[in-house]
Amino acid sequence: MENKRIDYIHSIRGIAIFFIVATHCNLFIESDSFLGKIWSEILREWTSVFLLISGFLFQHLLPRYEAKKFYLNKFKNVIAPYIIISIPAIALYMSGIKKDHNWVDIDSLMQHSWIYIIAFFYSTGAHLGPLWFIPMLSLIFLSSGFLHFLGKDKKRISYAALCSVIVILLTSRPAGDSNPIVSYIHFLPVYIFGMFIYDNRELLINKRALPLILLGALASFILRIYTDINPNLTIIAKIFVFLALCTFFINSKKNKVMVLLSWFANASFAIYFIHGYFVGFIRMKLQTITSFISGSGSVTGVVLDILLAFSIITLITAVIYAFRKSKINTRIIFGS
Repeated sequence: MENKRIDYIHSIRGIAIFFIVATHCNLFIESDSFLGKIWSEILREWTSVFLLISGFLFQHLLPRYEAKKFYLNKFKNVIAPYIIISIPAIALYMSGIKKDHNWVDIDSLMQHSWIYIIAFFYSTGAHLGPLWFIPMLSLIFLSSGFLHFLGKDKKRISYAALCSVIVILLTSRPAGDSNPIVSYIHFLPVYIFGMFIYDNRELLINKRALPLILLGALASFILRIYTDINPNLTIIAKIFVFLALCTFFINSKKNKVMVLLSWFANASFAIYFIHGYFVGFIRMKLQTITSFISGSGSVTGVVLDILLAFSIITLITAVIYAFRKSKINTRIIFGS
């Protein structure tokens, strides 16, 4: 099982980044239609799968954990690219080219000093939709000492995982993903549960457990579609999906689909950092294609979403691989 660790987790990372991009490309279908509701629910909370993967790998690498090396690695591979990639988006606001925002009063913000404005954007990720994730993830990185303490004892991590499920269900994402601290409180338990899965992988990732895992995923999904039950149940559903995908890929022979997913996974941080620019541009131009979309059915909207997400991911991946062939250090710029 351990020999395939990288392959099966890598494949899931590739799937997760596809659905994260597809979530932000979901511009062509009304969510109040039945198909729209199903599709929107499928797309929700793939960020949680990303965090499950991160927690899983943190626990795997726990014996080699050294705080100084850990923080240096995260700065080089996550924080530095975040700082660089954010510059154009922040410049668009500070230059007045972009004046609207989902939850920020830009006119009021621009009354402050440029230092305050830059600090605000970097500390919230508000300058580019998907980047809310990075300030929250940074807080998780800063908790690595505590996570190391939990992970060293199987009983401790088991109790923490149980508490994590409760916290996931009782807390919620902040409106507009506007508060990194609230997001941290909500998503840290998902990371911890990923650590728990690694410690109990022999029990949870196997064919015998698969029927129960699929039943849990399906039950959670149906409840979310047909009731107004706690929206955080979607995260629980994604935990089941993660376990099902682990079981599937660990029992699969390497094939072309897995190779493609591996390419996407290798460029996943670059895709995450950059795709917001593509989606933002498309949103600005959306009115010019409204006449085409308005006559489209729900199925067409889903297909357009998939095609757009796949196109953006493929383009970014191709650019990253082209840079790598040119011997350019893409990791410090793009995180991949």
